Amino acid sequence: ANQILAVNAGGTALGFTSISSTTVQVFIANGTYTRTSANVFQVLAYAKAGGGSGGSASIANVRGGGGGEGSESWKYLAGSAATGQTVTIGAGGAARGAGLNASGNTGSATSLGVLITTVGGVGGTSGNNGGAGGLGGNGGTKDWGFPGDAGQTGADSAGAVGFNAAGGGKGGGQALGAGIANSGGGGGAGFVTGTS
Repeated sequence: ANQILAVNAGGTALGFTSISSTTVQVFIANGTYTRTSANVFQVLAYAKAGGGSGGSASIANVRGGGGGEGSESWKYLAGSAATGQTVTIGAGGAARGAGLNASGNTGSATSLGVLITTVGGVGGTSGNNGGAGGLGGNGGTKDWGFPGDAGQTGADSAGAVGFNAAGGGKGGGQALGAGIANSGGGGGAGFVTGTS
């Protein structure tokens, strides 16, 4: 029990090594991944990109679309390869202000060096241009992963409002009024976890 098959320190033979625990490191800001000991032979890394921000509008009774969710990536890495890699956390797309006919901004990629990468969600379309939700991020370097969900559609001319999508903000404008300040909310930031 609690053993894994691993290559010895000299790299010449396989053998069973006891493991006593699992360690999880979570990054929500940029940094450097360092394995907790030389006995960390394998790391399961997970990364999620930032979401897109919602679109805004410059006319009443419409709202921009919600931003798309950032993609997710998982990858098994050798502990020795993962350690020392730069962790870059993708920011959510910057919010759009009131009174603008502007689509939201795309979220940024999250990565662990070049070993695992993600793609940010796309900003929602401006309300003046239909208020379609932004596409979810899709792609990246991974063993497996998922694309982000698309943002929800904004309000129609009758003021029916689309709901927020994961990672995305709701677009600008309000029924019978001008745009709401910062209503194209910024998408959620990405993060990286390493389980060893």
